[in-house]
Amino acid sequence: MRYSLVRQQGFEDTSTSSYKTPERHIIDHQVQQYRIFKQLAIAYAFKFSGQWMSAKQKETKKGDDQQILQELKEIAATGAGLKGLCTYMAWEGIEDCRKCCGGNGYLMVSGIAPLAQDYVWQITAEGDYMVMLLQLARFLLSTYQDAVKGIPVSDQCNYLTHIHDPSFQVSSLLPPRAKHYNEFLNPSYLLLFFKFRALINLKDFASAYVQAINGGASKDDAINSCALSGTHAVRAHCFYFVLRNFISAVANVTDQPVKEVLNQVCTLFGLCIMIDDNWAGCLDHEHIVMAKDACSHILRQLRPNGIGLVDAFDIPDRVLCSAIGNYDGNIYEALYESAKKATLNQVDPYVGYKEVVAPRLDLEVLKSRSKL
Repeated sequence: MRYSLVRQQGFEDTSTSSYKTPERHIIDHQVQQYRIFKQLAIAYAFKFSGQWMSAKQKETKKGDDQQILQELKEIAATGAGLKGLCTYMAWEGIEDCRKCCGGNGYLMVSGIAPLAQDYVWQITAEGDYMVMLLQLARFLLSTYQDAVKGIPVSDQCNYLTHIHDPSFQVSSLLPPRAKHYNEFLNPSYLLLFFKFRALINLKDFASAYVQAINGGASKDDAINSCALSGTHAVRAHCFYFVLRNFISAVANVTDQPVKEVLNQVCTLFGLCIMIDDNWAGCLDHEHIVMAKDACSHILRQLRPNGIGLVDAFDIPDRVLCSAIGNYDGNIYEALYESAKKATLNQVDPYVGYKEVVAPRLDLEVLKSRSKL
């Protein structure tokens, strides 16, 4: 974020030929802005879901044995799915942030390049992260089957509450049609779409499983035959889970200005998932356009609060270890000081210059370079 606020690139007015024309801060290029603020929104979303998991674990110490066993089952399955999805998205986000910093993001002193390599192993620390997603898929399938029988389900699967009713129609959960993109600025409205998507994806998964069983497949073969559909159900469920917890956390904030900004971050998270993930069957073209318009609007609102939202994590420079992310914002001074300390720059000229480079230099050509 800091690098994007300091670095300038691209003329503000391309109609002039003067090289002195003011340049834009790269954060003001919409694509850069979207990529950076998207990762910021994801970080906040995962933070609040992590807090929910911690609080849920503490609650299990207060209930009776039967209640504890049921809640631990839910926590274990949800934790597995979130672990797989969140670690993958975190690594993906780190890599995209590195790319957003251009060549400087590739430098070890940027802090981002080594972070990307240090973090990536966590995706497969317990094997392929898909195995973690499929663990949650099995739990969701079991929960769906319980819900069909009328057995109460956990609050995080509340979209299954009424499916045991023979008169229940999936379309009843479809949100009312939006008339203007302003409606997509309301995270509670977005949540209705996430809820509907979670239901139809899980229903498709369960239907495919039942069809395989009815066709004579064993339970293991039936699960394997629709595993891809299961991962889609898990992603839809997890995003509903995360957005729901995000909205709940924001609702508990008492500081009104902070609450307003966090509400914007929450909205951006929901919109980013809508724009970048697969929402076929949930959003038509008109709604997608509204979501994109709402995203552009919310980015403009969040732009002045970028640094404040980053600093709220309170990560000191000694932990960040980044020449381009220091609190003081002096990125070029820090890069210069880092370059001075580099091994290659301890001897002037550097080792190999006289033997290898100098004999191949055309000094006359260098003298005739542009005088600008």
